[in-house]
Amino acid sequence: MKGLLVKDFMLIYKIGKVYLIFIAVMLLGGAAFSNISFLSYYAVVFISILGPNTIAYDERDRWDKFALTLPITKSQYVSSKYLLSFILTSGAALMCAVVFILHDGFSVNCFLSVLPSFALGLFYPAVSLPVMLRFGYAKGKIPIIFLAGIIGGLSVLLSKTKILMPQLSEFNYLFLILFAVITMVFVLSWAIAVKLFKNREF
Repeated sequence: MKGLLVKDFMLIYKIGKVYLIFIAVMLLGGAAFSNISFLSYYAVVFISILGPNTIAYDERDRWDKFALTLPITKSQYVSSKYLLSFILTSGAALMCAVVFILHDGFSVNCFLSVLPSFALGLFYPAVSLPVMLRFGYAKGKIPIIFLAGIIGGLSVLLSKTKILMPQLSEFNYLFLILFAVITMVFVLSWAIAVKLFKNREF
């Protein structure tokens, strides 16, 4: 499975390095403004989309079929996509935390503030990957585009509410509960995707 991850990271570097640089510059530039909430949500959600999108390139190059002739299982192929999405989302959330620290100074609240965007970042692959792995990227992208629109709307809404940047005294474990729920959904989604992909015929 390590080889699958290396392949996907090389693919993302090749096709997405311009976008990754754009996100990094935008976040660092946003640290100079008083409100960087929307930028943090946008960055994490945008980067979380890159993981599932590698399926489109796998299908275009017929890599998904070729990979199954190698000594890897369908379960490992699916797991590599989920692990890739988790690593990308975690990296984006960590980058946002650094921006918050540069903007507001180091505090526990800086890390708490990125939990909602981290949860949204995990939610997209949790919903999109089972659909794409079962029906293919081309057939599954229409409902996924609709989902991306909903997540984008939630990002804007949350970025404009007080809930995004709460004072530590106001923190009532809502973020931790949200993160825990989305994490469980992510794990459940992986189990469903493995079963669906095993039953898929090529």
